[in-house]
Amino acid sequence: MKFAAMGLVGLALTGACAVTSMPTDRLTANAASPVQSQIAAATAAWNEALVIKDVATLHAILASEFVLTTNDGNNTTSRDQWFQNLQNMTIAKIDVRVLDVRTEGNVAVAQIEGEWDVTRGGRRVVVPFRGADSWVLRDGRWQVFRRQMAR
Repeated sequence: MKFAAMGLVGLALTGACAVTSMPTDRLTANAASPVQSQIAAATAAWNEALVIKDVATLHAILASEFVLTTNDGNNTTSRDQWFQNLQNMTIAKIDVRVLDVRTEGNVAVAQIEGEWDVTRGGRRVVVPFRGADSWVLRDGRWQVFRRQMAR
C-alpha cells in the first residue's frame, strides 16, 4: 500500500497513560476534566514517542484495532501499516493539541489540531491538520482505536 501525503498526516497522534479516575457515565463536554487531562497527557506521550520512534510506547498507545482514516474516509491505514510507515520516516516535529474531549462510559472522543514536520523518501512535508481521536479505557489506560484526520 502506498503512503500518500495524507497518510503522513494521519500517522501522528495519541497516547496511553495511567488513569486515576473513571470517565463520566453520560455524554459531557469536559473542558477541564480529569479525562481531558489524561487524554492530553496521552497525546503528548504519543507525540514524543513518534519523534524518537519508541515502538513499545506506541504499541501501548495504539489499540490493536487502531485505524487511521483521512479525508473523506476512503483512505485508511491499519495499525500494522502505520507501524511499517513509521520505520521509513524521520519526524522532526509533531505538535498535536487536544481542543475538547467528550466521554460516554469508557469511550472518549478528542477533537485535535496540530502540525507536523516529517521526511519520508527524501521528501519533506510540513502539514497542519485537524481531526478526532477515539479512545477506549482498557485495563486502566486510555488507548486510541481510531484517528480521523483532515487538512
